[in-house]
Amino acid sequence: LLGLVPAQAAQAESPARRCSLPGQSSLGFSATWEGTVFRGHFSRFDAVIHFDPADLAASSFDVGIDVTTARTGSRERDEGMAEPDWFDFIVYPKARYRATDFQSLGDGQFLANGQLELKGVVHPVPVTFRWQGFPEKVTLDGGASISRLDFGIGQGDWATDEIIGLLVEVEFSLELVPCAAP
Repeated sequence: LLGLVPAQAAQAESPARRCSLPGQSSLGFSATWEGTVFRGHFSRFDAVIHFDPADLAASSFDVGIDVTTARTGSRERDEGMAEPDWFDFIVYPKARYRATDFQSLGDGQFLANGQLELKGVVHPVPVTFRWQGFPEKVTLDGGASISRLDFGIGQGDWATDEIIGLLVEVEFSLELVPCAAP
């Protein structure tokens, strides 16, 4: 029994490792095309979240995104995203967001100061989110504004905001449960 005390104390000192539930979590985006807003989503992504509102220094986010699963409801737009001027799926099929720096904004809201790696570029992306913890599951809802040109998304004729806006709004809703043992 005494042998369990150190293990239990170590678990209490670090945030719980939680993973997103596929099918119950969403990762979407919106942008403008000729002044009209369009929406899209990624159907495959995984999030591993270590977060404790009382211990932000020990918290971390690691989110992997399969960008080849981006869909907007427009076949032409979806096929275009695969091209080198856009996401360049052949060379860069994955994106990753990592954060280890967090701030409380009050009232259950937080800011993650993380780095997004997309199309071979790593750039800071602050993410605001709301953390709602329950004993058996946690919800994490939030979003960020990203300039697509920071990542080389939309090159050549697309490098202006004449047709497609420069800002992309990202929104997510994650249902998190304890991760399965590795």
